[in-house]
Amino acid sequence: MNIYGIDFTSRPSRSKPITAATCELQGGTLEFHELETWSDFAQFEAFLSGPGEWISGIDFPFGQSRALIKNTNLPDTWTGYVSRFASMEREQFRQFLEEYKEHRASGDKEHQRATDKLYGGVSPQKLYGVPVGLMFFEGAQRLLRSNVHIPLLNPSGDVSKIAVEAYPGALARMIIGRESYKSDDKKKQSNHQKEARTEILTHLGTQQFADDFGFRVNAPHTLVEDPSGDELDALLCATQAAWAWAKRNQNFGLPADSDPLEGWIAHPQTSLTRSKPTGHKQSTLRKTLIATALEWQERFGVGPAITSAISEYDAAMLVGLSEEEYASAMQNQTAVQKGHDFEHQGVRYQVKGNRPSGKPGSKVTMVPKAKNFLWDKLIWVLYDKEYRVLEAWCWDVEDYKAKFETLDRLSPNHMREGTRLQ
Repeated sequence: MNIYGIDFTSRPSRSKPITAATCELQGGTLEFHELETWSDFAQFEAFLSGPGEWISGIDFPFGQSRALIKNTNLPDTWTGYVSRFASMEREQFRQFLEEYKEHRASGDKEHQRATDKLYGGVSPQKLYGVPVGLMFFEGAQRLLRSNVHIPLLNPSGDVSKIAVEAYPGALARMIIGRESYKSDDKKKQSNHQKEARTEILTHLGTQQFADDFGFRVNAPHTLVEDPSGDELDALLCATQAAWAWAKRNQNFGLPADSDPLEGWIAHPQTSLTRSKPTGHKQSTLRKTLIATALEWQERFGVGPAITSAISEYDAAMLVGLSEEEYASAMQNQTAVQKGHDFEHQGVRYQVKGNRPSGKPGSKVTMVPKAKNFLWDKLIWVLYDKEYRVLEAWCWDVEDYKAKFETLDRLSPNHMREGTRLQ
């Protein structure tokens, strides 16, 4: 079977094209053949309308959340609401989403689909950072017009051309946790990211990977040379498409309770339990700082206040920054800056950390509360007395504000209502 993986973009160009990997599933191996780049949508459309006998994994959200569809009285079928959006201009669609958010309560502005929550995807309404909302707008209408077969969403489409939603981030995290492996910003590209890409590609050829997906992947090492990660992501999309094809007799691997309005990402749920533990290798500098602080505490009774600095560093590593990227990003920051502590991929992060003092009976009962909402995500990190990370939880600003703005005191149990990172 011909397998394609397509790393999509909402505005293709020569400098940032759509990247497509051509592969073939032969027995127990997915064989990589070639890469293509498409600098405009016309080339993507030509692929969709061309000869069939393929399945393609495409990296954009095929659907919107059920909440958005119901709250805006859009047609209650995928073909219906995608047709409605297709009648809009790009800026009209952007305005539609902005107006929807404007008068809604905090924490109820941008909705994730069930599959986004499971695999760590953002809301398909998102317009900034990685604008997956615009990727949906540009991609879904072209899938509809080409009448490709989409399991669950467009089952009456041409069965010789099958499209499934791919999300390479889910597959990458299965292998390397939340380490960063790519960047479009040349200043943020690093050897650490290349090592992570190499680890991903190497793992695709292992027996452990075959146990999860049912096949190995054979692809050239040159794919890791692309620092943007687009070439590797196209291969990961093809890998997810191949898994769906292998599961075609089980409805392409879709769970029985998949939502026919929202769609689903082609990825084995069981592989989530095999993921590499979230975390990072401790730097020598981090170890030295902690050792010095603990020695000071033992000598003088009260340890230096390093929890803030350590938690910001650890949070940055958890969301995918390398130590080199974090060091570069912090050069112009101050210890008392207002709002966020660091930024990564257009997302502003504020960090809170807690550590028990180490005295007999000491435990954490109160979590410092954010004093403003000039950030996008908040990460809370809980340590043991030797600064080993016990837990890490993440909150979106709107959810945090809705839950806690009126509370005077927050506890660890409050923070545990968020999304767990570790």
